[in-house]
Amino acid sequence: MFSARQDRGESVASWGSRIDEMQTDLREAARRVCKEEEIKGAVGLINHLGKACFIQGLHNERIQTIEAGESPSSCLKPSKSRSKKKAPFFLCGKNLEL
Repeated sequence: MFSARQDRGESVASWGSRIDEMQTDLREAARRVCKEEEIKGAVGLINHLGKACFIQGLHNERIQTIEAGESPSSCLKPSKSRSKKKAPFFLCGKNLEL
């Protein structure tokens, strides 16, 4: 999920569906290995990481900027540093390098 990228010519909807499938697989794996009291936190983290991976993997940087700004209630936001080698996002105030 962390290295996945939207294919050239792939629609944003199709890319989103691929990320959803990867998140579902990751949630199922978390449910197999996490304790009952850890599930809620694990699923919440997977949801945040899924959004970050979705935005990070978008082919068009303009769409990345728009998508990152669409969820004001989220603590995920674009970083001021747009380096290609590091993920351009902060998650709850921490650098997120995928």
